[in-house]
Amino acid sequence: MAELNANVLIQKVIAELKEAGCVAVCAAHLAASLNRIGLPTIVPKGAFYMFPSIRPTGMTSEEFAISLLKGHGVACVPGTAFGKCGEGFVRMSYATSMDKLAVAVRRIGEMLS
Repeated sequence: MAELNANVLIQKVIAELKEAGCVAVCAAHLAASLNRIGLPTIVPKGAFYMFPSIRPTGMTSEEFAISLLKGHGVACVPGTAFGKCGEGFVRMSYATSMDKLAVAVRRIGEMLS
C-alpha cells in the first residue's frame, strides 16, 4: 500500500513540475549547456532524461561515464546500457534543480578541458 501511495505522490509532483514549466526550463537549459561545451544534445519532448552524444570526446560511453563519476562526481548511464546502438551516447537525468545542473555542467566541462 505504501508503494502505491509513493507512486501516486511522485506522479502528483511530476504533474506540478510540468504545470509550472520547471521540466521544460531544466531540459532547455541542460541541452543548451551541453551543446555549448561540445556535447551535441537535442531537447527531449518528454521524460526527465537527455541522451547527449559523447562521440566528440573519443571515449566510449562506458569510459566517459566512469571518468565523469570517479573524477568529477557526476553520474550518468553509458548509452550501451540501452543496447549496442547506444554507444557514443550517455543518459543524463535533469530531474533536479537548476543549481545542481549548473554544477554538473561545470564539472563535465572540466573533464572535457
